[in-house]
Amino acid sequence: MPTTYDDDKLFRGGCTFEGAVDMSGASGAGVVKALEVPFTLADIQTGGLSSNAVPVGALILGVAISMTTALAFSGSDTTGVTLKAGTSGDDDGYFAATQLSGATGSKRSTAAGALIGLQVAGGAGSCVLVFAATGGSPDLADVTAGEGKLMFAYTLLAGA
Repeated sequence: MPTTYDDDKLFRGGCTFEGAVDMSGASGAGVVKALEVPFTLADIQTGGLSSNAVPVGALILGVAISMTTALAFSGSDTTGVTLKAGTSGDDDGYFAATQLSGATGSKRSTAAGALIGLQVAGGAGSCVLVFAATGGSPDLADVTAGEGKLMFAYTLLAGA
């Protein structure tokens, strides 16, 4: 039987939770939240995606890439796809161009961008993904499969 408290609770010692704790509705300074920005084959083939998903005033703690469907190509001229991510004002502000080819799963970004660890404006143009084909005569039209998501860890600063 769940118990709901409408007033603040102060724990001066340790606290143990048995079971899941839903923090999706939590707010306030210091609460770490997660955000996912999915991308599809169509986004890859068109070369980009723009999202307003990052909240206004978010302090970006980190960004990770997860490929849920491995890349596949028609022909042999295109052998890979890179992804860089940032904002409309700094398109590699979250991380520099990173190769997405290979198996599904997590991909480590090549280099963290200048916006990691900083508070961003958020809102319009707050997340821009840029895809580029690699290989002998690279063309994003040669990509026949691939999808994934960008995962953000962020917090909101007091007063944001």
